[in-house]
Amino acid sequence: MAASRQDLVEAVHIAGIVALINQKFLVHCEDHEKSELLTEILNDIKLYLEPTTNNEVH
Repeated sequence: MAASRQDLVEAVHIAGIVALINQKFLVHCEDHEKSELLTEILNDIKLYLEPTTNNEVH
């Protein structure tokens, strides 16, 4: 399956966002509240990007 140009651009943008959040985590890793929030955000992004295995339409 070939990726379209738009898919590749979107992937680069998402990778950039994740890199920025990771950088913020490194800066604030000593602050428990901030590091916990950033971890939750990264987990939400990961969940969003996971392919769905169910094709059921609601």
